[in-house]
Amino acid sequence: MQLMFSALCAMTLLHGSTANAPGCNGVECTHEPADSKVTVLNPDNFHRFINKNPLVLMEFYAPWCGHCQHLGPHFRAAAAKLADMDLPEPVQLAKIDDGNEANRRLRAGAEEMYNYSSYPSLLLFRGNSGGPTDGQSAKCKYEEGDNRPGAKIHPGTRQDCWEFYGGGREEEDIIFWMSTVAKGLNPYEEEGKLKPGLYKGDNKSPIMDLDPDNFDETILPLTPDNNKLWIVEFYSDRCPICKGLVPEVKKAAINTMAEFPGQIAFGAVNSRVYQDIADKWGITSYPWVTSFYKGEKIEDMAGLGGWETIYNWAKAKHTAVWKEDENQVFGCATLQKTELALDSVGVGGKVTVTADEELVSKCIAEKGKQWEGKMQSKRGKYLGATGKVIEKDAAKEQLLVEFDDAVQMWWGKLYLSKPQKDKEDL
Repeated sequence: MQLMFSALCAMTLLHGSTANAPGCNGVECTHEPADSKVTVLNPDNFHRFINKNPLVLMEFYAPWCGHCQHLGPHFRAAAAKLADMDLPEPVQLAKIDDGNEANRRLRAGAEEMYNYSSYPSLLLFRGNSGGPTDGQSAKCKYEEGDNRPGAKIHPGTRQDCWEFYGGGREEEDIIFWMSTVAKGLNPYEEEGKLKPGLYKGDNKSPIMDLDPDNFDETILPLTPDNNKLWIVEFYSDRCPICKGLVPEVKKAAINTMAEFPGQIAFGAVNSRVYQDIADKWGITSYPWVTSFYKGEKIEDMAGLGGWETIYNWAKAKHTAVWKEDENQVFGCATLQKTELALDSVGVGGKVTVTADEELVSKCIAEKGKQWEGKMQSKRGKYLGATGKVIEKDAAKEQLLVEFDDAVQMWWGKLYLSKPQKDKEDL
């Protein structure tokens, strides 16, 4: 059974815990200076403040809570910037020290009020709070499909009710979420357009970021080129355990794809944002690793741990399901037939880069990288070119080649061969 890490990822800090979060530490991190735009409330002015202000993000906290301490500076900075923004609806950020016995008479965490069980708890109030004893009566009512992208009912359209805040807890996350709601837009939909993810922007990562625009066309096609076992991680970009697993998943992908080029590939879905994809494939928590082959989900992983657990599991799945397709062309396997023997050329010798861009592109894709973009624009014009060897790196099986225009560039032996004249002389 897939390890259920999601409960740990979803929770913040339960009552009674004293663990500190990374970042600002110490009770002073929760204190608001005189010029702070965060309003500090108490039971006497809480409901009056809620009813007076149409859009409030409320933090229920305790000074000893490590995650509250970490949130403090982000919450404060977001409040200052939101106060200066020209929004259709003004946004107020406020907080109440629920760890203070004097404030406990508000009974904010009680089941009949706001029914939270962790610190910090962030609630989004739109007008009426439901009165001093029946907060649940004003809780926003949900129906199937609400809050999803394209939904008519979402935080930007609700009135006179409260709901748990659904955004991130960094300064920019809070600003984005609250300003989007203030504009009457759906923050879940707007966030999806930004396509946030843990593997984005890393050109060295072999893991393909998957979303509704590319999941089906990448994972499911029944084509020779897609005769691959896909190992797919479902994660949340706000889950600490998911974040900690990133280097492990990357290492597993690099080693596995190097051993099985063109036969195994890795992808990842931010299922916090793209819940529909997770729901479709029976993913109920994160991090969660599963496998796909020939358009079908094969099996969920059990025992998710370090990179070797993923590597070994992927190899086992490959042995169990992968079958050779005679119509599949492997770029790296084809290039290996003509690759350069490093001991056949020394510094000062001549080598030629393969001229077959299609094979180069395929091989690079099999390694989990992209030929397009900078790699293609920088290296593409040297396909088929002959140059002089300036330096050898036997460990990496690479040569530093200088071309006629004096440009020096490292090439792996896979993409190099002896010049045709030298071959004829042999």
